Amino acid sequence: MLGYSWVTSRLIIFSRNQITGWLFFLTQFLGVDFSLSQTINIEQSRLLYSISPVYDFKRGIVSITFDDGYSSQFGLGLRALNRFNFPATLYLVSDFIDSAKAIELKRNLPFEHEIGSHSKHHYHLKSIENNCLIEEIYGSSYQLEKLLERRVLTFAYPWGEFNQNIKSTVAKFYIASRSANLGYYWLDRIDYYGLKVQAFNQGVESRTADKWVDFAIKNRCWLVEMIHGLEGNGYLPLDSADFVSHLEYINEKKDDLWVATVSDVIKYVSEASKTKVSCINCSDSLYYLTIVDELNDSIYNQEISIEFRIPDDWQQVNVLGAELFKIKYSGGNSFALINVLPSENPITIEPKSFKELVSHNNIRWVYQGQNPFVDKIRVAIYLPKVDDISVNLIAFNGAVLVQGYQSNVAGDVEIFLPTSSLPEG
Repeated sequence: MLGYSWVTSRLIIFSRNQITGWLFFLTQFLGVDFSLSQTINIEQSRLLYSISPVYDFKRGIVSITFDDGYSSQFGLGLRALNRFNFPATLYLVSDFIDSAKAIELKRNLPFEHEIGSHSKHHYHLKSIENNCLIEEIYGSSYQLEKLLERRVLTFAYPWGEFNQNIKSTVAKFYIASRSANLGYYWLDRIDYYGLKVQAFNQGVESRTADKWVDFAIKNRCWLVEMIHGLEGNGYLPLDSADFVSHLEYINEKKDDLWVATVSDVIKYVSEASKTKVSCINCSDSLYYLTIVDELNDSIYNQEISIEFRIPDDWQQVNVLGAELFKIKYSGGNSFALINVLPSENPITIEPKSFKELVSHNNIRWVYQGQNPFVDKIRVAIYLPKVDDISVNLIAFNGAVLVQGYQSNVAGDVEIFLPTSSLPEG
């Protein structure tokens, strides 16, 4: 089902006029001639944008999670996190939270941090009956929400133990659950109810954890760190100096990292996969469009990041209804990068100043689909005149894996390369 990662494959384009080029999938939007002379319809609009795999156009993600609710987490842990404005997910055992602790948390725990469920009593879930299983899983979130007056959306399996029946039960009440299995997640193949972790516990030095961060950035994936106690308090307590040093390293990499709670990452991935962009009125002087995801807004309220290809003469841009992240110039093209919460409300992107156009007359790259991909690669190429085009996916050993071909085409040409039959790798 899963195709080759774009980082580990190459694309080669041939045309009759012998213009040939190697393109590495690691790049984004290499460039295209773009000159609008008429209104764009809904079918054409899909070539105008790409949704970033990671919020805020970052390269990797890290989520910091705490288990069990030890006092060191609420004290030393939160003080260190708040110093860098990093949110965390705290998986609490609901019966361990008395009314006094609940009052303290409501007063002192910023809403940027997520409260997750770690069951009601921290039992071995595989050993209890189904009716008790529901009480352990759902009863915990009900109790936490009542005590702390905030939504509980994700779950962590006590002892890291689960089976298909436990996963199915959790899926009825939560949007995701975290395991204790080691690993990372690529955003196109997330097991929502078996999220893997890297265990940052006693005996793990900060430089080891720092390498996890480097891996997430390099491979554009999601790192979930699991921490229990700190400074002698709790299960396998982590040395506080290592914890703080690691946070300092994450802070150094913040230009490439989205530091987010587990629920916010799940929301982002879910919304990005469901988002539809439709042009109400798009032309060379205005983009008036809607961005919707058809998900429950009371849960899925995370902004997503979208890169819009805009006419080359739009030098400065006004955006209404969304946040303009920046204007990017790449390969002779212009792009408006925005963060927006999908909703029924239209947004407007329009020029407020113009620049002199430079003519481009060669084959140019228009669009690449989601990276990494699942069962197909979607690309679009610009041809300045009628021609034949061949697009090949080639492994580093030279083997042609997939070929796409179209004849007698011009302008923006969209090609799909099926990859479902390729092995993972």
